[in-house]
Amino acid sequence: MSTRERNIYNTRTSYIEGNVAHQLNMNPERIRREQPSHIPDQRRRTRQKEVKEIGISFKSLLVLTMAIVATLYVCTGYLKQHSDVKAMENNIFRLEEELNHLVNKNNYNIEKINTKLDLNNIYEIAVGELGMVFPNNNETITYNRKEKDIVIQYKEIPKIDDNAIESTIKYFITKND
Repeated sequence: MSTRERNIYNTRTSYIEGNVAHQLNMNPERIRREQPSHIPDQRRRTRQKEVKEIGISFKSLLVLTMAIVATLYVCTGYLKQHSDVKAMENNIFRLEEELNHLVNKNNYNIEKINTKLDLNNIYEIAVGELGMVFPNNNETITYNRKEKDIVIQYKEIPKIDDNAIESTIKYFITKND
């Protein structure tokens, strides 16, 4: 080692004991002379290497771009699905409200019909005007149904005309008014 290198080494690695630190190499000209002139070139070269190392290759840039595009595509798909779900929830809510309204209207109409129908009046018309009678004990057949039994139908049950039922109900309703 030359004396110059040894001086630089000593100034950088020397240890001073005590509570007062002495300043070494107070002469600024000497400090300037000791610094070699090739250090800025090395720094410039290391910075260029760092820039090259930090830079992204074309393949990496392409993969990164594709990942960003895929992420955006998934996000827009999610937002579209979310808005579709919200629209369906709103539609279900609207349909539930409509159903509740119709059920309430139906219950009101049934109650209205039930209040207008008088069972005693119906009995009098059925027995008096239409000639209907209650069956006797021998005309009514009852049976005990067991879970494993099957009921067999031998003949078709005659169908009642819907218009006859409606006209009978209207008759009772108008007669009560």
